[in-house]
Amino acid sequence: MNASDDHKTTAEQAAESPIQSKANRLDKRLLVISGKFRRRSNPSSGYHSLDELWTDLYPCMDLALSFEPSWSMQYMLRITGEFHEYCVGFGKEHDVQGIPPMFRELEKAWLRLLEVQGLSTTDKIRSLNIFRDGNDKAGWLGIGEVYQQAMQAAVPAMT
Repeated sequence: MNASDDHKTTAEQAAESPIQSKANRLDKRLLVISGKFRRRSNPSSGYHSLDELWTDLYPCMDLALSFEPSWSMQYMLRITGEFHEYCVGFGKEHDVQGIPPMFRELEKAWLRLLEVQGLSTTDKIRSLNIFRDGNDKAGWLGIGEVYQQAMQAAVPAMT
């Protein structure tokens, strides 16, 4: 990288500003959530519950869906995969009764994304894999199957 890479022109900054700014904002939010999750055992700086984490994560889905489909897919894969890990991280010792509504909200977001034209077959397969992972995590938590509608929506979309 050379020095000119560090100093973009005003026109270059303006051209990439709206999308890049939104992406940077979402990346920062997800990084903060991840950091607070890792510090969950520290009552002064970490999350106390999955419900508290969800309050911060939920708005990230709407922001992720506001991008063009390929970016939305990447962010939703990230958000969903991290949510699955957060569920396992908080474990069965926390109240699992509140988790199924969280999975339903994720599924609603996925259904919105899967309705969009222009998703690649690879992205659809990746979404199916993340849904299967979610089913595994939900089974481990003892809350039953999740993402059933999203899986049905993704399969016909591949044909």
